[in-house]
Amino acid sequence: MLHKLQAIIIILTIVGMAASIGSYLAYKEGLACTPEDSPSTPLGDNGLGTPPASIGLPSMESGGLFECQRVYSVRGARVLGLHFSELAPIYFSILLALSILSLHRPIKGLTLKTQLALYIVGVLTLPYLWFLEYKANALCTYCTIMHAIIILNLIILIKIMKI
Repeated sequence: MLHKLQAIIIILTIVGMAASIGSYLAYKEGLACTPEDSPSTPLGDNGLGTPPASIGLPSMESGGLFECQRVYSVRGARVLGLHFSELAPIYFSILLALSILSLHRPIKGLTLKTQLALYIVGVLTLPYLWFLEYKANALCTYCTIMHAIIILNLIILIKIMKI
């Protein structure tokens, strides 16, 4: 049962890492916009008569509630000079490494305690990230996936550690 729960955490963390990379790439792609671009078409004409180079990644722009670029552009979406979309892949990479290491270390070891601390920091950050989405009057699909995974993995980890 224990290894199954750890495997679930690893799988969810891989999904979180994929979402964080998607978020990062969509954020970087959105930086190709010029100030003349309208918020509803962030990847529009670059002023030269041609659209900016695109990596072909879905930008999660639907013109409705789910608009990642609108969320990315909110003031306050940076910490220590880095955008949250730049921090997320680092965060999930560390969590994935710790999840894999926890399979080979004693269950009450440092890796699980470090994971627990990182998930608690993640959960404590969520209200601020939700506030940014509220401020943008939009939701980011990538972010929502990562938020759900942070909460789920914390619940599973607490069950593993029997806190």
